[in-house]
Amino acid sequence: MEKPQKLYFRNEAGRYLRCSTRTIDRLREKGELRWFKLKGRIVIRKESLEAYIRKSEQAAKTA
Repeated sequence: MEKPQKLYFRNEAGRYLRCSTRTIDRLREKGELRWFKLKGRIVIRKESLEAYIRKSEQAAKTA
């Protein structure tokens, strides 16, 4: 049986990444965060947030 995935609303995702909801919106608009709508609210999976962190860490290493 699959383990349930942790889901974050915009404001929770902002707290997770320690940024504003506007930054979350910008990352979504750029396609850097995968998201979907659930009952009209934007939802982001924890795995998407962690993937963004890993990508940012890789970019910092090559800079």
